[in-house]
Amino acid sequence: MMCFIIVQIMNMIKRNNFKLFDVGESLYVFLTGSQQVMKVTNSQMSRYFNAAMKGMDSVPDMDENIAAELTKELIELRDSVVIKDTPSSEFEQVMLTLNTTHGCNMACRYCFASTDNDRRKVMPAKVARKSVENLLMQYPEAKRYMIYFFGGEPLLHKLFIKDTVAMVKEVFKDKQDKSFGFLINTNGLLINNDDLLEFFKKNNFNVTVSIDGPEEINDSNRVLLNGSGSFKMIMRGIEALKKAKVNFNLRATISPMVKNLLEVFRFFESLEAPYAYSFTIITDKKNKKETKFTEEELRALGKQYAEVTDFLADKVINGEKVYCTDFIERLSILEHRWLRTHGCEAGRSALIVDENGDYYPCQNMLPMNVWIGNVEIGVDKELAEGYRSQFIDDLWECRKCWARYLCGGGCQADRRMYKWDFPDDTPQHCVISLFEWEQTLKAFVKIKR
Repeated sequence: MMCFIIVQIMNMIKRNNFKLFDVGESLYVFLTGSQQVMKVTNSQMSRYFNAAMKGMDSVPDMDENIAAELTKELIELRDSVVIKDTPSSEFEQVMLTLNTTHGCNMACRYCFASTDNDRRKVMPAKVARKSVENLLMQYPEAKRYMIYFFGGEPLLHKLFIKDTVAMVKEVFKDKQDKSFGFLINTNGLLINNDDLLEFFKKNNFNVTVSIDGPEEINDSNRVLLNGSGSFKMIMRGIEALKKAKVNFNLRATISPMVKNLLEVFRFFESLEAPYAYSFTIITDKKNKKETKFTEEELRALGKQYAEVTDFLADKVINGEKVYCTDFIERLSILEHRWLRTHGCEAGRSALIVDENGDYYPCQNMLPMNVWIGNVEIGVDKELAEGYRSQFIDDLWECRKCWARYLCGGGCQADRRMYKWDFPDDTPQHCVISLFEWEQTLKAFVKIKR
């Protein structure tokens, strides 16, 4: 982190190119593009940035020439960073998600995957094989290929998973310059035997278990088919993974029903296992009360998230291990001043195929029926281009946002679910991303000073 020692700034830098924030009694500024965090060290700097925040063309009581020179320096800082798109041919690692089944042994209230109750079949072996072969042809320059079992609940079809792993090994056996790996997303209910745990270990699986927090919070949404809670069964699965020393992580979905965010994060930190989180995606296939936050709920969520980042920052300051991978990643982005030019890998280095052999840009777009091809004919490049995550500088609705190179534009499914009705509209996923990044900036300063 740097300190600005010179006396003033700009004539005027636009407010979409910086973010003012305070930590205790001190004022700081984040500079968009150069991704630098600076301390505002004097009153003239403070006046300058506050004037810029108001969209003013000049700063009261500041010499115009000095302000113009400072603006020039800031713009040069920003423009010294080359921001470009990444061609798909440059990806070293790509991922294929096999939507093993739409069937599930749970009925989570916010989950759009379990709404199509008639789609219970398992993916045919020939679809899985063709998908893997196509992946190699589509991304010939990649070095590592990840196969991700998804659903529904993929462990309803353990034999399919075992057969697919054997098939992948066969396909790759003569490709010495390439490697592969396996991931699976599960609700944890069927992690119940030593044979499965040994299979995961032997094949270096990374297992993601979905759980939303302590029992009361988890069971308010994540229920069994008979409506009863799932927490105790999920925890048994997690303990089995721990005992068997299988690589695993946890994932929480935060819905409008969560009223104490800090309690959720304290719970996950107490488990001492890596975890990530996401907020519910608004969907027409569910009651929006289960997926969409009201304005009042979003304001409360922002305040609660400040408590969460204070809690996590204090752990870092005290030398304690933090298990929230999202928080750690955001701190790394700020530390290294990385630029995110895309919000996600939808249609870029990641594809999903369903039981019918149809391709989609990502698993979150499955319920939207965003078809982009089939394993028999391949991916329709023109269709895929229309649905893939876009280069951040091409997104008109992001150009006025100070956090655009931190966020990268967000989840493509979120973007498609939301209808941009007018230019100044701010959707739920943007509101959440903005308070996440502002609070992470504050945590970053606290940790560094």
